[in-house]
Amino acid sequence: MVGGGLEELVRALAGDGTVGSGWAVEQMPGGFNSLVYRCRGDAIAGPVAVKFSRRDGRHRTRREAAAQRILADRAPGLAPCVLHVSEDGPQTAIVSTWLEGPAHGELPVDDDEWACLVDHLAAVHEVDARRGGLLAPALDGNGSDAFAATLRAESARSPDSADLALVDRAPCGLERAHLDPVAPRLVRSDPSLRNFIRRPHGWASVDWENSGAGDPCFEIAELLCHPEYLDVGERRQTWIAEQYAARSPIPDAAIRILTYRPALLAWWVLRMQRLVREIADGTDQRLTPWPDGFLEIKTAELNRYRRLAHAAVS
Repeated sequence: MVGGGLEELVRALAGDGTVGSGWAVEQMPGGFNSLVYRCRGDAIAGPVAVKFSRRDGRHRTRREAAAQRILADRAPGLAPCVLHVSEDGPQTAIVSTWLEGPAHGELPVDDDEWACLVDHLAAVHEVDARRGGLLAPALDGNGSDAFAATLRAESARSPDSADLALVDRAPCGLERAHLDPVAPRLVRSDPSLRNFIRRPHGWASVDWENSGAGDPCFEIAELLCHPEYLDVGERRQTWIAEQYAARSPIPDAAIRILTYRPALLAWWVLRMQRLVREIADGTDQRLTPWPDGFLEIKTAELNRYRRLAHAAVS
């Protein structure tokens, strides 16, 4: 029996959704790969988050639980604390403490807010990931060879012929940079703005389903290339890289971050090609349906990534 009836709660939500009279449940907006509920119960001290994740080979719940456990031990306060994990049923599930605080999809507005984001990621990266049973992050890029291999693997999944030159140049340019692997640290591998809880005395974050043991500089480059950050100008991108480097023990961290960027933009071209194709033919199935107009939005993002990547790689 799990304290507070959490096991029964998960089973009820996974079934017809009917929970006992001692529970108050609210479904929360979230990503397309998961369903998240905010739950209060008479037998528990505060609200909990119940998150169901789809089974797609990424071991999403395993990653999330491992990250929450290691952070609770080595850097408490940066993330929720895992309370229960279930591998039964069509989706896996994790129950965690609920992190109170504002979270929204808006970019930071000034140096102070950007510094809070950088500080949070730098604090996460202080966690040595060589012991703790962590997988590689969902998008692995620790060193030139590792991400060049990842990029070539993605390009093998039927890239558009218009981008063949880009696909060929990007990994070659990364390999010429000769970025050696670094000692792996805990990384989130998901910089979506809605995942950051903007607390006054230090930000925290949720949604660790892509996390793992990787290169912190690659994670910062991931942030710079993520769709939600495409409106961040070049001067701010350089500022972020330099601010992170000032907090990092990795030599030449700013250069390393910006060196990854062209290849990551090329990876996003390939990823958006595949996403657009799978949305159009109905083969990309998520737990939450795509909103109206989503195909048009992602097609526009694909074209924007093409322009950015060709400019960065050429």
